[in-house]
Amino acid sequence: MRVSKAAKAAGLKLEHFGTILHAMLHEQYSAIVDRVQVKIYTDEAKVVELREAARKTFKERDDRLAGMTDESVEIFYSCTLCQSFAPNHVCVITPERSGLCGAYNWLDGRAAFEINPTGPNQPIEKGRVLDEKLGQWEKVNEFVQGKSNRSLERFSAYSMIQDPMTSCGCFECISAVLPSTNGIMIVTATARR
Repeated sequence: MRVSKAAKAAGLKLEHFGTILHAMLHEQYSAIVDRVQVKIYTDEAKVVELREAARKTFKERDDRLAGMTDESVEIFYSCTLCQSFAPNHVCVITPERSGLCGAYNWLDGRAAFEINPTGPNQPIEKGRVLDEKLGQWEKVNEFVQGKSNRSLERFSAYSMIQDPMTSCGCFECISAVLPSTNGIMIVTATARR
């Protein structure tokens, strides 16, 4: 982060960043945090050391998620963050399928629900398997129907053709079925520009 000379001349200090971070952490994570201490590091060697420790922690989390399957859990999570501009859209996040935008995986959805139980990431009980091949579950379909303002009746986790997840427009790439080749095509979002 860089601070302008004008901000420094006006009296901005590192202490102010700490005060702001402290208040924001309390405000956003009050459901799981009682006390907060903010420590700002400016020594590059210490920053690199802490960054490597954080990367190790995230790798352990990613490895744990990589070992999970949709069959290994009884709960999926929703994401309705985009409903402010796509009111009928709802993502179903499973261990094997992140949210369409790629911002949330299953562990993120679970953590977000614990932090904000009334927020956009709600638990979805899978319920009875309706179609194992397509990836349809009774309670997931009920949830999707209710949260999509009844615009969707079913959701298939494993099909691009039959009842696929809706799109809000926030995605990293676009996939399309190519019937003539019996395959799919994936185009990155940057290729659209």
